[in-house]
Amino acid sequence: MEYATQKLIQSDSILHLCRLDVVQRHVMDEIRRVSKDHELKGFEICRSVWLEPGPYLQDDIESDWEIGGELITSTGKLRRGNAKVFANLLNAR
Repeated sequence: MEYATQKLIQSDSILHLCRLDVVQRHVMDEIRRVSKDHELKGFEICRSVWLEPGPYLQDDIESDWEIGGELITSTGKLRRGNAKVFANLLNAR
């Protein structure tokens, strides 16, 4: 929300902010900047992002992204079948 306030972006919800192209471009710009600062190789840098509002990972809040949740196995690996929805969203962009 701080970025939205600084850029005078009017929004009534986090979901709306997540869907704005200007916010997604800002996130990608930050990823590229940090990647360059840390001299990551091209294959180490994500090419696209999908911003999804949701609960922060806290002990008292269950999340699909917690280890052992819907998207991450108990050994910390991605559950590819469950995560395909995100691949479809990114490919549709």
